[in-house]
Amino acid sequence: EVFRSGKYEIVHSHADAMSCWVLKVAKECGVPIRIAHSHNTQHLATNPIKFQINEFARRNINKYATNCFACSNEAGKWLFGDAPFKVIHNAIDASEFAFDDDKRKILREKYAVSEDTILLGHVGRFDTQRNHVFLIDMFAELVKKNDNYKLMCIGDGWLRSDIEKQISENNLNDKVILAGQRENACDYYNALDLYVFPSLFEGLGFVLIEAQANGLTCVNSDGVPQETNLSGGDKMLYFPLEK
Repeated sequence: EVFRSGKYEIVHSHADAMSCWVLKVAKECGVPIRIAHSHNTQHLATNPIKFQINEFARRNINKYATNCFACSNEAGKWLFGDAPFKVIHNAIDASEFAFDDDKRKILREKYAVSEDTILLGHVGRFDTQRNHVFLIDMFAELVKKNDNYKLMCIGDGWLRSDIEKQISENNLNDKVILAGQRENACDYYNALDLYVFPSLFEGLGFVLIEAQANGLTCVNSDGVPQETNLSGGDKMLYFPLEK
């Protein structure tokens, strides 16, 4: 109804594989330009039936898309296969993420993080893809070897209560800071000493662009595309999760 009544010339869908159905309807309604935009390298669905629906859509998306966009080469190859696609680089205002020592002092004081404490950080929603379970397990092992660490997680999501339980079971309540969803997340990078990003998979991992703009060293899983490495050198590290 929306497509027919609006007489749109372009429909641009960001639903990964499920864009197939959006663009199928757009084609049926006579929309001449139909853009599919890939933001990931795997399906988010964990339910096996939903997974198969997603996979069917992925295999058929090129029937309905007239133009294919992606946030990275890996994301484009996953969704579109051999079909041509264009990588669209997202942008940030780098000045918003530039390191600010005053903000660092304010935030570390707010969360009772001393200057000699090494603060690890993570920004992302609490879901399976972002792998918070692994992050907490890793951190629990780390503090056994060195008690001078804390971890700050910024974001929210459906797995938060599970992660809170995991933190409590590992006696890490005084070591892990759950800062929640923050409108000024750009300020929080200043408080960190090291950024940790153990995602199971990512289309790109845009928070790493923000972290690098702040000057942080980032330790990532190899499920993160190395296209995120804009700073070069030893600022961006990628490891298999088993290591």
